[in-house]
Amino acid sequence: MPAPFPLNDGDNSFTGVNSLESPDQLPAGFVSEAINYRFTSGSAVPRKGIKKIGFANRKNTSSSPVTGSTTSGSSTTNWTRNVDQGLKSYYEAGVCSVGSHATQSACESAGGTWTPPLGGIKGIGKFQDPAGFNWILVAAPKNVYALRDGNPHIELFERKVFVPASNNIAESSGTATVTVTAHEFVTGDKVVIQGVTSANKTVYNAEHTVTGVTATTFTFTVASGTGTGTGTISAGISIANSDDVQFVQCFNKVIMFRGEDTRPMKMTEIDEGFLTIPQEDSDTSLLENDSDGTLPIPNSNGGALFLQNRLFVIQGGTRDLIACSDFLNVSRFSPILASFRVNQGSDDALVALHAYDETTLLAFKEASIFAIRNVFGNLSDCFLTQISGNYGLAGPKAFASVGADVWFLSEQRGIASLSISESGRMQGRDVPVSSNIQDIIDRINWAYADKACAIWHNSRYYIAFPLDDSTVNNVICVFDFKSGAWSGFDTSTEINGIVDFVAYRYQGRRRLFFATDKFINLYDDEQLCGNVDEVVDTSDTTGRNITTSEIETSLTTRGYRCGGDYRKKFRASGVHINSNGVVGSDKGISATALFDGVAEETPILTNKNFSRTSYTRPFDKAEYVTTNINDDHLTAYREDYSVALAGSDAINPGSGIDPDRMQESTHKNYFNGDGRYCQIKITNNVGATEITDVAVSAVPHDNNIIERR
Repeated sequence: MPAPFPLNDGDNSFTGVNSLESPDQLPAGFVSEAINYRFTSGSAVPRKGIKKIGFANRKNTSSSPVTGSTTSGSSTTNWTRNVDQGLKSYYEAGVCSVGSHATQSACESAGGTWTPPLGGIKGIGKFQDPAGFNWILVAAPKNVYALRDGNPHIELFERKVFVPASNNIAESSGTATVTVTAHEFVTGDKVVIQGVTSANKTVYNAEHTVTGVTATTFTFTVASGTGTGTGTISAGISIANSDDVQFVQCFNKVIMFRGEDTRPMKMTEIDEGFLTIPQEDSDTSLLENDSDGTLPIPNSNGGALFLQNRLFVIQGGTRDLIACSDFLNVSRFSPILASFRVNQGSDDALVALHAYDETTLLAFKEASIFAIRNVFGNLSDCFLTQISGNYGLAGPKAFASVGADVWFLSEQRGIASLSISESGRMQGRDVPVSSNIQDIIDRINWAYADKACAIWHNSRYYIAFPLDDSTVNNVICVFDFKSGAWSGFDTSTEINGIVDFVAYRYQGRRRLFFATDKFINLYDDEQLCGNVDEVVDTSDTTGRNITTSEIETSLTTRGYRCGGDYRKKFRASGVHINSNGVVGSDKGISATALFDGVAEETPILTNKNFSRTSYTRPFDKAEYVTTNINDDHLTAYREDYSVALAGSDAINPGSGIDPDRMQESTHKNYFNGDGRYCQIKITNNVGATEITDVAVSAVPHDNNIIERR
């Protein structure tokens, strides 16, 4: 029996990431790098998969729709049930006038005219309607949608009107006439008709160009002989968005800001859609209103906030002006008595507003931060104080409240924090909260960091930003307040292009979602998300099109010195893992030993995987039958307990199946390597691998003080 190695080191629990310090100086439990990991109960656990939620995304064409009708008395209702339906992207790609060419060059080579892409989701927010129902609002390039679990996808329109039940769509010689009680359409408007259910008349349910109007009618052109359209009919104008959009709830209405060149709009009822904001009279008998505001709420690129029954808006086209609405009236503001100029003349512009507490408004600029205090009453007691003149905010969504603090991304400092000191003054921390992941911060593509977005949810702080050469947000960094450390960063093709986060109550609890430019995704949810990322195959436009992608994980431990700073000969490692679904022939778990010399590394484990049918003991045990015909799914010592759902084999549930059950295993490997310390890098590209313990062993090097490498 060989003698044990005299020098040993390792970790039997893990806390988080610290990539600031030298690997050999890290305290026990910290790792140098982690990708797609969380640190829970002392183990490094893969993040949960990204899940596409049906109610929050657009639907494609059903591959096998079922149609029918229901007759009640003299009334017949036609219906369509969509079967095998998939998802459709919010992204509006470029369009060629001839053929289906996907690029401008191909289109123009074919003699066509190219319409540039309009992009994807422009903004996402929430709205609680007067009845108390909560909605997710999504601004897309051509439309605005209201989403709620259990409800169909609702497109929100401008100037929406309803056709009285007694009035049908009449058609004569190709001219369709719609009669309503009143409308505001004008000739040339693009009006969308919805709700026509009469047989063979659903051609009306489309966008039409208004050709003529009276006070109670409007007309458009259809094919001659189309006939009468009946149903529960409505008409409205789709809301197109070319700039970023922000939604702000004010009382029982929501205000939509659409850029400095586009007027904001308001919505009170989902059925009514959005309207331009008419000026309403303010109650000047209130002490808070010294006079009636004279101007409408201005256009804005975002950064609006509702506080103390007033709407505060960063005025579009200005660098330092905040407009404030009248008290209890968001439709008016006074440009003299109710506006704030924040450090006028400085070389940085306003970026965002944030309510720090009930009477303090934070004004973030690009390179400075100010607080507007005593925001109450008629605003006569407000005063401005500067919190920082050395750093500001990178983007309008790059901040979040974290308990009593505010964490935000600053191009001058990384992720910084504002908090209340013991004396009651608001101040920034001397050391950025991102100092332990400074190497990641240094890789941010600051030219596009204005797109960064952040949120606090379930004791974790999430911030997305563009890394390396990416021009869109492509990673999410996570700080876990339970462990008190960073968890590294998450990456995936489904993360690329994040627009914003939103926390929304779904299936009985508040859950975290994020929107990319293409889809809305459920994220980091222990209950509903699986062990893979869901991916939409957008080339399939007529059926179920959700596939899956494995979550590739990587973890690099701290540098194990085995008790001393002198050189050592590292000879063995041990890695204890829990795994599920790590099966296959060309994928699996790999491990590499890294030493302090340049590019000095030694592979110690390559594509280790397991079998769903084989047992580790006894050696002669018959293989497991994957249909579970013998009702022995949970028999001990099987290598892997995941369940393969592909194929036509029926699975017998028997007395119980647990497809998520982890199997533990220890992997001891011998290798040769020299250095002061040794790190172990563990990667996996299939299934899920939890890392619970890592250890290395070494023997002393020779005693030469100076050694030739």
